[in-house]
Amino acid sequence: MENVIVDPTYIDKLRDSLAAVRTSVDAAFGAPRSVTGGYPDKLIDSHGLTARAGANAMMAALDGNRAAVQARLAACLTACDQALQAAKAMYAATDGAQRDVLDHQLDAGN
Repeated sequence: MENVIVDPTYIDKLRDSLAAVRTSVDAAFGAPRSVTGGYPDKLIDSHGLTARAGANAMMAALDGNRAAVQARLAACLTACDQALQAAKAMYAATDGAQRDVLDHQLDAGN
């Protein structure tokens, strides 16, 4: 992306996009199993020829892994949000008026 001006407004837009991603991820992980496809039939069949020993333990392991993925995604999204907050604070702490000079120096045509 050429000539992107990173200022507090741009950072706020990035944070809004990140918040939308977080909402989407939370909704996906919060959805009931019936919406997300459920468990494979081989796990939920508790009787007959296709019954699997240890199916409950396997479903619990799947849920544990799913929870771990959700927690990791939440941690990553939080870290991204914190990095954007830090970038915004850094921008505010430095001379924002020098942005035009830096943009000119970083312009691909120079």
